[in-house]
Amino acid sequence: MAIRDNLEKMLASGQETALLRYSLGAEYLKTDESAQAVEHLARAVELDPDYSAAWKLFGKALAAAGRHVEAAEAYQKRGLV
Repeated sequence: MAIRDNLEKMLASGQETALLRYSLGAEYLKTDESAQAVEHLARAVELDPDYSAAWKLFGKALAAAGRHVEAAEAYQKRGLV
């Protein structure tokens, strides 16, 4: 959990970027904490709407959270389906 703690510290210090939010989302998804993953990945795609890897992981996190319609919309929005 050290990686996630370090990422959270970076965010708390004001270093918010799409990559940081993506990384946090990925770390939360690894530990099946899909609600937190969705939160970070939603912010990642908000910060950088062209970040295709973030859109893909956002869709995966939404699906993991049982939000299948929103997951399909995220994939379709970025042409990933």
